[in-house]
Amino acid sequence: MQNVNDDLEFAYEVINNESNNYIYSRTNENLEFIFQNEKVANKEVLSVLASSDQYFSFLLAGCKCIDSFDVNPLTEYYYYLRKWCLEKKNILDVYYCSNEVLLDVLKEVKPKDEQEQMAQYFWKTLLVRHDDLCQKILYPQNACLCGRTSFEKEIEKLKVKQCLQENELSFKQINFFQPIENIDKKYDVIYLSNILDWAGTEKCVEMVNWNLINLLNEQGLVICTTFNPAYCIEKKAFQDNFHLKIKYERKRGCPKRPIYYTYVKKRKWQPVNKKWLTTNKK
Repeated sequence: MQNVNDDLEFAYEVINNESNNYIYSRTNENLEFIFQNEKVANKEVLSVLASSDQYFSFLLAGCKCIDSFDVNPLTEYYYYLRKWCLEKKNILDVYYCSNEVLLDVLKEVKPKDEQEQMAQYFWKTLLVRHDDLCQKILYPQNACLCGRTSFEKEIEKLKVKQCLQENELSFKQINFFQPIENIDKKYDVIYLSNILDWAGTEKCVEMVNWNLINLLNEQGLVICTTFNPAYCIEKKAFQDNFHLKIKYERKRGCPKRPIYYTYVKKRKWQPVNKKWLTTNKK
């Protein structure tokens, strides 16, 4: 949140249909299946923020550290709105919340830092000016009907609340199709969601590849989703540096279908230690 007034202007463009940078109200990915198959506990993670469902899922999985990113700056504000709705009213889906309900939530919020102050101001400003705000700034709910998470039940929601109290959001506005130079650490896992679906040119794919190489530890994991199975193919630019694995969901009586795919960063070539070899011969 560099300038909340600039972000409000950005939000007005979305509300007035002058921009299509809507926020996903919930995930449209099968996060439940992904997190059943990928072990990310105690890992250093960089994840797309989007609807925040991805971030909540990594919190529940027990990651060591989670940094988040998104090209859309509004996702950071939406994270705080969802966090507060869950903490104050036990509301997980905010799409159908009236302005009155959301304003009641904001009244109960006592900001802990400057980020929360700006987020509270952002939502209050929009809610008093625009009726049915959620329907105007979020993607339609039917865009997220196929999404699945592991925290829909009350006991899991309680765990998410506890995790949110123990963790502070770390967010950067990042475009993976441009050089990323404002991160100086490396990660064990990067969750890209379906970003590669939007790579319109080979140059964009090459830039994502370059960024991933620089941001990942050796044998680091990249998790990608797609809504076009034809995109589950190895990207040529990735072949020298990553191993591709496609993960399928199998249901009895149904053809298997790809749910997500991963890239694992290859180990760097290491020279053979001949002395070690000679001293350890059988």
